[in-house]
Amino acid sequence: VSPWEVDVTSNGETKRITTRSIIIATGAKPLVPSFEGLDKVDYLTSDTLWELEELPKRLLVLGGGPIGCELSQAFQRLGSQVTQVEMADRLMGPEDDDTARLLSERLN
Repeated sequence: VSPWEVDVTSNGETKRITTRSIIIATGAKPLVPSFEGLDKVDYLTSDTLWELEELPKRLLVLGGGPIGCELSQAFQRLGSQVTQVEMADRLMGPEDDDTARLLSERLN
């Protein structure tokens, strides 16, 4: 409706919500890269890793966006040895330089 208002309809009833900030997080599907040999391993995605019953000793996380960084940090703190790979020049590509630098320092 505006930068500070959104109409939400549930069960046929519409309600206007007003706030200082609105974030719409609709979710995303994991991107599975295409490279030789991936089809020969039992890989996980951000959707399927929740099916794990044991903490992996080692984990390779492909991607340095918000989800990749979150999963890398979580599994490192839980005790896995985590290696994170990002094809761009830095983690959190679309974020500002200061944010990306601070995050990179904290994850090392």
